[in-house]
Amino acid sequence: MNIIDFIAGAGKKITEDEAPLTPEETSVKLVQVAKDLDLDTEGVEIKVEGDTAAISGNIMSRMVKEKLLLAIGNTMGIAKVKDMVEVESDEPESVYY
Repeated sequence: MNIIDFIAGAGKKITEDEAPLTPEETSVKLVQVAKDLDLDTEGVEIKVEGDTAAISGNIMSRMVKEKLLLAIGNTMGIAKVKDMVEVESDEPESVYY
């Protein structure tokens, strides 16, 4: 499991409401963020605890996995992304700087 840090106060807003979302509502909104970017979320689960999004499941390609992790992390209110996603292909892993 990898944890990727982001800036919680930056990124795409997922709601215009002033009232905070429940973790379940936030998870649903984050899945929609991925779908809006045409990322395949089938077989993927996103759970939110505080400012951390935990992403698990299986994805066909590393490219989709990396785009998904970045899309979720670059959402307002998310400071950390726990990467628990398995990739089904044998592509080499990217290096984050």
